[in-house]
Amino acid sequence: MDKEAELASKWCNANKGWQPIFDIGNGADHLYVQWEELPAKERRKWGNNGFRSAAKECWEEFGTKNCKVPYGFIASDGNFYTMQEFSGLSLNGVMVFKTDAI
Repeated sequence: MDKEAELASKWCNANKGWQPIFDIGNGADHLYVQWEELPAKERRKWGNNGFRSAAKECWEEFGTKNCKVPYGFIASDGNFYTMQEFSGLSLNGVMVFKTDAI
């Protein structure tokens, strides 16, 4: 993955506002929707499963956490791919985020 990391760093340097995941301090969790950011209606849905006190834990385990910023992968061929494009390829890659979008 050293080659992919180097390619991702170069790509991000050439594309303002993008960062490879390994350069994001404290991980990328803050780039994804958190429980506290969900609308009240959505949080109530998770509490209606008979485990109201565990609604947050259920969502953390099974919910879909959408990314708040654009993201993709820099593959071993040096190109940027969306998640959908990358998942069909047989390439290694590094995840990158447009962190100036938050």
